[in-house]
Amino acid sequence: LETQELACQLFWCVTSDRAAVAVLSSNCELLLLRKIIDALKSVPRAKSSVHLYSAACGTLANLALAPNNHIKMIDLGVVPILCEAICIYDFSVDVTSAACTALANLSASRDIRKLIASQGGTPALFSAMKSNLVNVNVQREAFRALHNLCESSSDGKQAIAADLEIIITSFFRHEGVKYIQQITCSIFCRLSGDEICRKSMMRVPGTYDALVRIMKYNPKKKLVQKAACSVLRNLSKEEEITPTLLSKGFDSLVIVAMDTYSDSEELQECACTFLMNMGSGEGIFCIIKSMQTIPTSASLQQASCGALYAITNVDAHKHIAISAGAVDAVIYLMLVHPNDLKVLENAVNVLVNLSSLRKCTRTIANAGGISTVTEIMRSNPTSTGLILGGSRFIQNMSLSRREYADEALGGITPILGCMDEHPDCSKLVEESCKALRCLVLKSETCRDRLITADGIAVIEKTMNENSGSLRWQTLLLDELFQ
Repeated sequence: LETQELACQLFWCVTSDRAAVAVLSSNCELLLLRKIIDALKSVPRAKSSVHLYSAACGTLANLALAPNNHIKMIDLGVVPILCEAICIYDFSVDVTSAACTALANLSASRDIRKLIASQGGTPALFSAMKSNLVNVNVQREAFRALHNLCESSSDGKQAIAADLEIIITSFFRHEGVKYIQQITCSIFCRLSGDEICRKSMMRVPGTYDALVRIMKYNPKKKLVQKAACSVLRNLSKEEEITPTLLSKGFDSLVIVAMDTYSDSEELQECACTFLMNMGSGEGIFCIIKSMQTIPTSASLQQASCGALYAITNVDAHKHIAISAGAVDAVIYLMLVHPNDLKVLENAVNVLVNLSSLRKCTRTIANAGGISTVTEIMRSNPTSTGLILGGSRFIQNMSLSRREYADEALGGITPILGCMDEHPDCSKLVEESCKALRCLVLKSETCRDRLITADGIAVIEKTMNENSGSLRWQTLLLDELFQ
């Protein structure tokens, strides 16, 4: 035992020098691995072997720094040996720290993460954390390994989420350590994308408090704030925890992050989606700022327009949005993204909300909103969502002033075309007929255009295709024949 122990300590010493390891041939490394494993298998699992295990696990950790050794180590059965070492020598900080480091180094290879998880790596790491809660080195290496294993598989993620309380306990024990703060946030980020893991996170109350502290402790860490906003975007998909998220002040923290990192497309997109799900009006200025700062990002503007649409369903929020420059920002985005239906639909829906305020219609008209929307409708006549939103917008605008109805003349053809293609879509037909009726009531020019465009035949077609209420088709025809 003494000879084996001295040999392992020598190996540990030599492999701690990266230059020395580089000199070793592949065959020599393989032989060294086999000797270490043979030594671990041959010695008694007793307290007397703790120093040998410490040196052997340290050597394995050093050799695992080289990615080309990972498959060899897996094939030689290193993972079960490391897990056994953690279990038997949980009283030894040196053994558990070295074994966790070896697992962390091995799990750096994506291809073998699933194998490590399936061979007991995850429960062994949690065991090491529980047995050595006060030791920051053990916690650091276990966190690093678990962070890697979060990307092993869905089952691997869920196994980690099931023991999330251990991670939370460790975080609060070592919350002053920056690395622990940052890697905890990254683990949250990876877990929260999985619905089952997200449910597990919701059941652990400490999750929210930990995330609040992480965001407050790292206001100048862009990657941390970006990961935190991603976590909140994912968590906010669960409507039942909206009151909890708001009570913790996450909306204010997200707004600060948006303001600080206005150049981060990913952070802005996550933050906008979070604010949309929260329905919080406090972030309106930041949302509009993200529209103005990164207007060419389609994914960001889908999120920003979606957020503004969700938030401006309240009159107080509409006033804030108008004063913040929402009208010009949204119209500009429609011009920048003429072919992105998601951006266009959300943008038009924002204008639908804002145009419901009479005093806002002049602002929209002066900014070219009517011509922009009707042109977008003409360019995308088959999009039911866009035509539906455009019809509602035309209703609001034409009822406000007669001249706005004349300006919306170009919307008649795409509305009729979409009705003709989807005569059985009751909601589309209803809103389209409402819009056309508003135009006819306000403008003789629009009445003539509707008739010459064979509008009566299209309306009658929708009546034949729908078995439900025909109220709005009937009212529209009454106006045309009056």
